[in-house]
Amino acid sequence: MIAPVKSSTLRLVTPIAVLLVAVGVTALLILSRPEAKQREVEPPVLYVQTIVAEPRTERFRIRAQGTVGPRVETSLVSEVAGQVVARAPSFVAGGFFRKGQVLLEIDPRNYRAEVARSEAMVAQARTAIARELVLAGLPADEWQRLRKLSIDDSELEDLALRKPGLAQALAELESASAMLEKARGDLERTRIRAPYDGLVRQRRADIGQFVNAGTPLADTFAVDRAEVRLPLKQNDLPFLELTPAGAEVAPEDAPRVELSADIGGQRHDWSGRLVRTEGVFDARSQVLYGVVEVDDPYGIDAAASAADAGWQPLRMGTFVSAVLEGRLARDVIRLPRHTLRPGDRVWVVVEGELIEPRDVHVVRRDEAWVWIDAGLEPGARVTVTPVSNPLPGTPVRVTDDLDREAVAQRTAAQGTGP
Repeated sequence: MIAPVKSSTLRLVTPIAVLLVAVGVTALLILSRPEAKQREVEPPVLYVQTIVAEPRTERFRIRAQGTVGPRVETSLVSEVAGQVVARAPSFVAGGFFRKGQVLLEIDPRNYRAEVARSEAMVAQARTAIARELVLAGLPADEWQRLRKLSIDDSELEDLALRKPGLAQALAELESASAMLEKARGDLERTRIRAPYDGLVRQRRADIGQFVNAGTPLADTFAVDRAEVRLPLKQNDLPFLELTPAGAEVAPEDAPRVELSADIGGQRHDWSGRLVRTEGVFDARSQVLYGVVEVDDPYGIDAAASAADAGWQPLRMGTFVSAVLEGRLARDVIRLPRHTLRPGDRVWVVVEGELIEPRDVHVVRRDEAWVWIDAGLEPGARVTVTPVSNPLPGTPVRVTDDLDREAVAQRTAAQGTGP
């Protein structure tokens, strides 16, 4: 009689049998799988844009910023005392005036009376001189008779010819003439005249106000020329044609400067000349300030404002950007700043569409461009597209050869034009 299988043994054998069956099926599938096809994976191709290196003659352009200020600024003060009785219509804040124009008039009545009194004193002094001259002529004959008697006394001679009286009369005439000149000057100073063509920045006196000598009347400045102080960095000085200290240069020979400012959302431009430098470095910023002059900033004498409807005056206090005309550099290659890699190196595309590094010598660099005079052969194609972790001999595909004008337009659109 067969002994029955225990349930515990059955539970142990069943999982093992299932596992063996699964292993067998898996082995059968592995042995019967088709052979995998292998193929070579091509490395990814880098697409780059290039610019052709072309040596040219370039004029360096230095950028700076500054604030427009007056060439001459004056605080008008009264030289005489009195009540202001009249003023010019243009004697207001922002009013223009011409040289010699009467801006204010102080009550002149007292000063006219002083002129009349001084004129009378001069007339009296002239009369005294005439009288002394007539009296001096009477004893002259008698004095000649005394000399024949061998009486030679110089003091007696002076008294006889009335020289002391004549000298006193002449002194009184000189004193009266000086007082008359002062009185006329004071009368003239009651009319406050403009010392130059200018503009009133602030008015400090008006009709009816009593002023003393030394009382401020107005703050004014000249409008024939404006000045802009531009900070020039030490690295930029070798590329500027600066006038030697103390030397005079004609305005037309001074370096040109183009100024621009954004007014009301529109760009406006003006031209000036770098006429001088201040001669010392600023102790804090270590920059040298150059002074740019702009002729007729308010367009008073020029026809620019009438010819151009969009023309704007260069008002005092305007913050402007400046581009200074620098020295000429011959046979240099200008490239966008981002093409220069650390260590003054650029990457070029050589035959076979491979990239190779080139060590270059940089003449000058700014925030947008670099100028190279050695290390690149003419016609070399420099990569403009940034390549991360490039290796010599890496294959690339050139999508476009950009010309200088296209790169310049792109750079100018980013606000860093040449």
